[in-house]
Amino acid sequence: MGEMTGKLTVDTFGERREWTADELASLACGGRLRVSEVVADHPRATHATFSSRDGYRASIPLGVARRQGVLFLQADGSIRLRVEDGATLCWNVKDLGEVRLTVGAEPDSVPENPVH
Repeated sequence: MGEMTGKLTVDTFGERREWTADELASLACGGRLRVSEVVADHPRATHATFSSRDGYRASIPLGVARRQGVLFLQADGSIRLRVEDGATLCWNVKDLGEVRLTVGAEPDSVPENPVH
């Protein structure tokens, strides 16, 4: 894998944690790591909203994201989210930049029943 340039910000109700490319790479095994390694469980949170750098957004139940979500560190330095066996392919987010924990789902940037 090439040099990592991406960063990931995790916002837990105003407490922001920025994961550097080096920190993410040190946790990764074969260029991938579980969402649960960088997004903590929180008693108030019901959802995690994953946002790409270009504004694409997917709000996923926190338990599902932590259990099934995998972050892939791409050769170009970007980060990709894949939700294994997710309810929709729209939960897979390219060029991930931020994760925000919320009470309730936030609006996704895709239609409820997208064409695939």
